[in-house]
Amino acid sequence: MNRRLIIFILISVTLFTYANTLKNDFVWDDVFFIVNNNYVKNLNSIPQYFYSVKTYATILDYHIFRPLRTVSFALEYKLWGLNPFGFHLTNIILHLLNVLIVYFLISGLTSNRNLGFISALIFSLHPVQTEAVAWIKGRADLLFSSFFLLGFMAFLKKEEEQKRSSLAILIYLCFFLALLSKIMAITFPLILIVYKISLGRAKFSDDDKFFFISLFLISMAFLFTRHLVIGRSTQAGYPGGGAYYTFLTMLRVFPDYLRIIIYPLNLTADYSGIKISHSIAEGKVLLSLLFYPAIILAFIFSWRKNRLIFFCLSFFFITLLPVSNIVPTMQFMAERFLYLPALGIFVIFAFLITKCAAFLSSRPKILWLLVILFMVNFMPITIERNSVWRNELTLWEKTFSTAPVSSRIAENLAFAYLNAGLTGKAISLFEKILPRTKKKYKILDHLGQAYLYQEKSEKAKYYFEEAIRQNKDFAPAYGHLGVLFGKEKDYEQSKKYLEKAIELDPDSPETTYYYNNLGFTLKNKGLKGEAKKMFEAALLKNPDNIEALKNLGGILWEKKKWAEVVPIYQKLRRLSPKSREYKYWLKRAKENLRGR
Repeated sequence: MNRRLIIFILISVTLFTYANTLKNDFVWDDVFFIVNNNYVKNLNSIPQYFYSVKTYATILDYHIFRPLRTVSFALEYKLWGLNPFGFHLTNIILHLLNVLIVYFLISGLTSNRNLGFISALIFSLHPVQTEAVAWIKGRADLLFSSFFLLGFMAFLKKEEEQKRSSLAILIYLCFFLALLSKIMAITFPLILIVYKISLGRAKFSDDDKFFFISLFLISMAFLFTRHLVIGRSTQAGYPGGGAYYTFLTMLRVFPDYLRIIIYPLNLTADYSGIKISHSIAEGKVLLSLLFYPAIILAFIFSWRKNRLIFFCLSFFFITLLPVSNIVPTMQFMAERFLYLPALGIFVIFAFLITKCAAFLSSRPKILWLLVILFMVNFMPITIERNSVWRNELTLWEKTFSTAPVSSRIAENLAFAYLNAGLTGKAISLFEKILPRTKKKYKILDHLGQAYLYQEKSEKAKYYFEEAIRQNKDFAPAYGHLGVLFGKEKDYEQSKKYLEKAIELDPDSPETTYYYNNLGFTLKNKGLKGEAKKMFEAALLKNPDNIEALKNLGGILWEKKKWAEVVPIYQKLRRLSPKSREYKYWLKRAKENLRGR
């Protein structure tokens, strides 16, 4: 097939498949990494991304070092503001770039254009790729994969042409940028070594040794810098509660990864419901142990019969090592972890398709029939999975249907119900979660919020106070209780509890909410000067908070400070371009500024 036609098909199919993600909202961790993160809203903060962990997210228990992803978010915020369309567009473009790189990489690696095309097509359309593309937070996987694959292409060119210096520098740069995107890139040097042993020139020259030592030194420098920035070597403790239990559970995860690649149904956004294994004698652990001898035999057989298969299997398992909990991470399993590693299995699929077509017929029609069958099977699943990530409600309803035993998933769904105004459903689910959760004070606080939305003040007050009894340092319960007293016009109590919430957790993004409500309380007490300071404090925490902007604008309007009012309503117009209300008041403010 003509190369231009192949590229056209890959671009068209990829854009068509992922176009519906452009309608998706910010979901789940996007709120912490982008929406509530003031550091991405100021390009002057970019240098801090490389040495301050607090710039990555508003929740500080994310012990990660991915400054390049945060740089991309900051540039997009400058261009798009908080319009998720632009962020999703970038993800699609990066995925499309990776699809094209895969085509050129595999075509060059195998000298088989058809194999490169089918590999890229599977990489583009496979449903397991959805999480990395449809979720904005998946940007790290897209970015590191781009630099990883580009570096690999440069290495192949270096091996082919025996050019040392210029291509080596390019490879070093790609590796370094991949590491700054996600630590999974740390396996890059090992992949290159396995390639040389299995498919390239097995002999290592002095230049080769210098090259690989340089990559090793880059790795060490990165790990040292990462440790300095995040203050530790690991993201978290072992998710199984200890190294042994985590190891037993991970024995089951690798077969599960292969299962969802081969049979991509019942995919889920959150695998926190995985049951931790406590004994090697457990049935699922024993069953999973049968998988590993089979894999060892596959390695031995492929080494003897087909080195491409050997390399692809090695690529899959090696690139998964950083998330295999040898060094503990925050979770056992996630589909986005497969974004790059699954390429190894995809190439094996493509190889089998081409061999099958060659066996059945010498005519190319059989090959393209198999390709079309693949597209017909996988494309609808991927498009449907994209829509799951549309908003919090669609995400957690679908995820809960696949893993109802997970308390975290149930809590996220209940909270999505709460934010969607479905308070009855939220209360019902929170009450089911309450007996089995460890942090009961959080659920009690959420129940209080639900009853507050229903304007059942006494029930709301009971749950907020109960949450405080369970944890006297839990700031949200004080804040919500302060809001409740404000609604009841008990401004002294409102002020007391809101100030306590701010005192307990001054760095929380929720303080925007507390400051705004405290300003509202002070305004109702007639303390407009103090109220103005609180609204300004709220905007220091979150410059895009619409309620605080409106309240500050209202106070300045009363004082007829038109030069300060106009910029506020201009910003409200930018944040809500379809609002006729802000358009009208901006027009009035401009007229007043001109003295009309």
